Amino acid sequence: MNHLKSILDSVLKKTPTYEKAQTKLRVLEIWPQIVGEKLATRCWAVAFYEDGTLLVSSQSSAWMNSLKYLEPQILEKYEKILGDKQVLKIRFKSGTHESP
Repeated sequence: MNHLKSILDSVLKKTPTYEKAQTKLRVLEIWPQIVGEKLATRCWAVAFYEDGTLLVSSQSSAWMNSLKYLEPQILEKYEKILGDKQVLKIRFKSGTHESP
């Protein structure tokens, strides 16, 4: 099974969009680690764009406004965990979106 995984990894890494897709997925996956589990139940990272913009949806405008004040700390945590500046800015959107 490990042999199959290594073969698949080597094939996928040759795909031009693989690295970008992996980065996008990683940015979205670590959102709860970045903001904490409690906040992550109220606000969700829903998309990550090629220009480095992270789209975050919140349960209400109050949560969205709170997150705006935390943006510098959120960006700093992303840089620390990812090892470089992948997330350059955050766009906040209030809505009734379900948690992904």
